[in-house]
Amino acid sequence: MKKNGSPLKIMYSARSIIPSRFANSVHVMKMCQALAADGHQTTLVVPPRRKGRLKGVDDVYAFYGVTRNFQIEKTLWLPKVGVYIHGFISAIKAKFNGTDIFYTRSMEIAFFACLLRNNTIFETHTPLTEFKYLDRLLLNFVLRSDRVKMLVVISKALKELLIEAHPIDPARVLVAHDGSDIAKNITHSFDKNNVSIGYVGHLYKGRGIEVIIEAARAIPAANFHVVGGNPDDVTYWKKQSTATKNLSFYGFVSPQKAAEISLKMDILLAPYQETVMVTSGLDTSKWMSPLKIFEYMAAGKAIICSDIPVLREVLEDERNALLCEPADYGAWVSSIKRLINDQDLRLSISSNAHQDIATKYSWSIRAKTVISHFL
Repeated sequence: MKKNGSPLKIMYSARSIIPSRFANSVHVMKMCQALAADGHQTTLVVPPRRKGRLKGVDDVYAFYGVTRNFQIEKTLWLPKVGVYIHGFISAIKAKFNGTDIFYTRSMEIAFFACLLRNNTIFETHTPLTEFKYLDRLLLNFVLRSDRVKMLVVISKALKELLIEAHPIDPARVLVAHDGSDIAKNITHSFDKNNVSIGYVGHLYKGRGIEVIIEAARAIPAANFHVVGGNPDDVTYWKKQSTATKNLSFYGFVSPQKAAEISLKMDILLAPYQETVMVTSGLDTSKWMSPLKIFEYMAAGKAIICSDIPVLREVLEDERNALLCEPADYGAWVSSIKRLINDQDLRLSISSNAHQDIATKYSWSIRAKTVISHFL
């Protein structure tokens, strides 16, 4: 709400492909839903990109599991200069539509928003050091602009890296970890002889799929389920585990379906390795705030996660997760067996994680926090 109590008019301009397999599209859709649910008139503006766009999705709101409480508009996209055209059109729309907040995760889009004097929230999930000459000039303009009212980052570690790399006033940078919707219909029925252990996410390098394979081999009585991944990655990992009969790969499913599968698991795994690659080839292990962690927490299931420093901003060993050394296969197997055999620990970890989502890390809380700091 504005200071006078009336709703804000928010434009979220993203370069995300909607719908697609990419986590950034989930983040954008969930934030728009949360902003709109908080009473703000929210419009998501995206380019009509074809490469990477999923076909056969009739209802993108249902695909992402979000409420139809915000509008989605398309602009224009051309090869090589698409993001600049999209950013310029978005900024003009915002300028002439009386937009109160222009929100974006793209530096190029933020440049046009500032150039046209829109009040801008710029969110970044990287330290902004990977740009070439032209983009560095645009970035310098954005970071110095009085139109950028706030920078939002996803971890304390990323804030430190950003301030170290650029002349930014720390007071302008807000840490807002990623979030999740609060899952409902959580059950804790447990059959020790039919345990379901899940992983949901990409199968890129550094995601620790080899850890899951070794755990499945070591605990043949449990059923391991790997959900997600591009077809080539699924094929590769299936070949690496052909003799492991208690391990199933499902490939990519919609974000809504992934959430439903997580609710059916007993234990959820996040075996990130010391180097964690994303689609662009960037290693994000030092500053990441993975959506997977928060979605796991929301599912109300016991979590085992790699003990990576940045994840300790959210996860506390023995309280809302069990933390293991990334490549210590024995530790992962021991932790899984411990949760299978210790009901009190399993329930305590799952309950604490779910409570943390409800009180600190829901999308609703994230959206409210960002807007309150803007005002």
